[in-house]
Amino acid sequence: METFLTVIHWFVAIALVVLVLIQAGSADMGTAFGGGGSSSLMGAGGGESFKRKLTAGFAVVFFITSFTLSYLVKNSTGSVIENDGAAKPAEVKKEEAPKAEVPAAAEEAAAKPAEGAAPAAAPESGAAAPEAPAAPAK
Repeated sequence: METFLTVIHWFVAIALVVLVLIQAGSADMGTAFGGGGSSSLMGAGGGESFKRKLTAGFAVVFFITSFTLSYLVKNSTGSVIENDGAAKPAEVKKEEAPKAEVPAAAEEAAAKPAEGAAPAAAPESGAAAPEAPAAPAK
């Protein structure tokens, strides 16, 4: 029922826009009071009255479908998202990445400074100074 009314509502809305756009605009006040030319195809404003009646009919149907759809949505149970029927996203499990195994020799080399290397001086101004390369052993 709700889907059918929504389709009708969309059709009527599009037809209403088209009908309003194809109607001739009133250029001056004389045409608004029946002063249109009598040499038109359907007489003096004959075609325009049909378009206006059709526009009024579509407007009434548009309002009826608007009120009916709002009433149906208001009185429906649950939320629109729950009634959508779309699948809920799967829960993402956080797994820790496996730790890379470091060979024992690399750990020892990283822990001990190279022989004959000068100790690194602490930076004075708070900015990290690049370390000088170690002197080659002779």
